[in-house]
Amino acid sequence: YVQYMGHLFKKAPPPSPADAQAAPYHDLLQLPVQITSEKLEAVAYEAIEEDRAKYAQYRKAVALFFSTATKPGDKISVYVLGAGRGALVAEVLEAASSCERKISIHALECNSFAVIALRERKESNKSWKDVTVAEADYRTWTPPGGAKADLVVSDLLGSFGDNDLSPEYLDAATENLLKESGACIPQSYTSYVSPVSSFKLRKSLEARAGLGPNADGGVGLSAMEAPYIVAPHRVYIPSGALPCFTYDHPRRSDAGMEEVDANARYKSLTFAVECSSLVDGFLGSFEATLYGDVTLSTRPRAKTEGITSWFPMFFPLRNAVWVTDKDSLVVNFWRMVSRTHVWYEWCVTDPESSPLHNPDGRSHSMCLSK
Repeated sequence: YVQYMGHLFKKAPPPSPADAQAAPYHDLLQLPVQITSEKLEAVAYEAIEEDRAKYAQYRKAVALFFSTATKPGDKISVYVLGAGRGALVAEVLEAASSCERKISIHALECNSFAVIALRERKESNKSWKDVTVAEADYRTWTPPGGAKADLVVSDLLGSFGDNDLSPEYLDAATENLLKESGACIPQSYTSYVSPVSSFKLRKSLEARAGLGPNADGGVGLSAMEAPYIVAPHRVYIPSGALPCFTYDHPRRSDAGMEEVDANARYKSLTFAVECSSLVDGFLGSFEATLYGDVTLSTRPRAKTEGITSWFPMFFPLRNAVWVTDKDSLVVNFWRMVSRTHVWYEWCVTDPESSPLHNPDGRSHSMCLSK
């Protein structure tokens, strides 16, 4: 038996580039980046920029906008939000060239280290002559002379779609920077949730909590009810992913709704499991419509080929739930919003009730200010 298993491993095809890149992070629990206060370093940008599949989809989406929503000779203004070190700006320029469109670009970035790289790239590339670089918070930045954009392009999506505060950033930016007739890339995105069973992730949680069985307060509790970023490997997913929260951009202000509540969400999801399983938590992913029929997906069983930028988000359960193939598994998710923070809360209500995880963001939240 051992020899035969060895034979199968030798015959297995080599891992894809995406799988090879994920290998060092298999089942490693990482807390999400605080997008407003933590600045990405050069090594992080290098990893992001290697995701050619993602950038190819963005280039296709921008080209589709140019070819269907503009005409040759139009003066087209594009704002790139979260320009990083310029990879997304380069894709916009390439799309404009392929469609023979004349454009001007404002590249907005709040990371001062990335802004240095952007300015160096502008100085060294003649094709960037119509690019203006600005170090700014895109939620409050005012364009020169009040000029607004025909197109806003953003690369702010997180592992769960909205966990890097993309709704808050894009709502404010499109309200301030986009023409009434303008478009946003992405146009919309939906987060997805699927149950997951994993002895490895359970043990990693218990290690973070100190003593798993006694994690009823303090550090232990915080570790057991915070969301994590993880490259799942030794896992079993007993049911397909279901849609959770959806956002559309641009979103015009909703009459009668306070802006602080505009991106709060609630969803109850009911899963029919394919095989009796001990559910340790839930994996979060997303699907985005960039423009028209151009999409991106990190959803299990429907992932865009070659995508490497995002690992799923893992929402743990403090106590695993046994679910048979005759049961329905019901989980409730909330995206809560205050004037200073955004956080998730979740709980299982069937086949048994779990505690409410992360109430009032006590163990994890995303800060809206620096």
